[in-house]
Amino acid sequence: MRQVIRLYVGAFLLAAVSAFGGPIVYDPSLYSFLVVTSEGTQPAINNLGEIVYQKFTWSGRERIISTTRGDLTPSSDEWAARFPSINDLGEVVFHGTTGNLPWSVFSTTRGRLGDGGSPGINNFGETVHAMTQFFPNEIRSSTQGNFEFPTNGWSSLRMCLNNFGEIVYDRLDPNFVVQLYSTTRGQLTTNGGYFPALNNHGDVLYVNKVSDSDEFAVYALEGPRLTNFRVNRMKVLRHVSMNDHGDFVFTVASANSHQIVLATQRPNFYPQYSTFDPINLVWPPRIRMASKLPATFTLRGLVGLNYRIEYTENYQSGVTNTWNTLTNLNLPTSPITITHPTVISPGQRFYRAVWLRDPDLL
Repeated sequence: MRQVIRLYVGAFLLAAVSAFGGPIVYDPSLYSFLVVTSEGTQPAINNLGEIVYQKFTWSGRERIISTTRGDLTPSSDEWAARFPSINDLGEVVFHGTTGNLPWSVFSTTRGRLGDGGSPGINNFGETVHAMTQFFPNEIRSSTQGNFEFPTNGWSSLRMCLNNFGEIVYDRLDPNFVVQLYSTTRGQLTTNGGYFPALNNHGDVLYVNKVSDSDEFAVYALEGPRLTNFRVNRMKVLRHVSMNDHGDFVFTVASANSHQIVLATQRPNFYPQYSTFDPINLVWPPRIRMASKLPATFTLRGLVGLNYRIEYTENYQSGVTNTWNTLTNLNLPTSPITITHPTVISPGQRFYRAVWLRDPDLL
């Protein structure tokens, strides 16, 4: 068992102890996926299981919501708040403004901490945030000073900080590919990485593109792909945060909502959440004309899923149109080029691609 005991604000904190008294096994078959909310984004989780996230309100302003304490944002409707981070004492830091102030870093217990954004916090009150308004860009720590990016630096949307003072972030490498970096371990990835999460074991999770596909997934730094559902746009899957029990939260977006999903190996600890159904995460396939004669277009979707290409010559907006089937296919690669061989003369035709959820329709 690895543990660290330090004195902070008159209380002893026990950190870096996994739920099982040893190293966490990042095996996707051990995880259950639960829905925290369908009205949030940019979540963060602490070791007590409290989750904070950003929520849009009727006024158009973002608020910081806690799953145990409710709205943590100051009461004024002028407030807008984003990118929360939380420690085990319940202190939350976030990127906020009141409309008449520049975007700054705020704490729910200490007030305004200074200019900057994308903050992180650990159990000893150390905070980090990004400074992207200046060149070169910087990561600023309240106890360790400033870390400069190189010339082609790019600031992360999430600063990850653990109790040992390690900071993990993403930025452009010399080849202008976004990679993960650590202030203590250097470059962590070579095949890309976005939205890192860090815990007190030093474990790192992140989002990356699945090799040779249009899919994105959550990965462990020294382990496998952890999300077993399929998403075909990076904006659908992002904002990862994790704790010392191996629980992690992230945002997924469907056509109708932004859901916060909790992945855990101890689902009985979270009886208040329902099982996550990823069926609505597959975004509509994308079809684009390549040439008119003959009619040729490209189709982008998820490899292995079933699609139908349909066409009509009499499309009208706002009414039910009659669509003819051009072809049904199980997508072998993405993108794929499709030709309508009988269309060789000019004319008005409309095409669409439809995802067939039932393989028996093929």
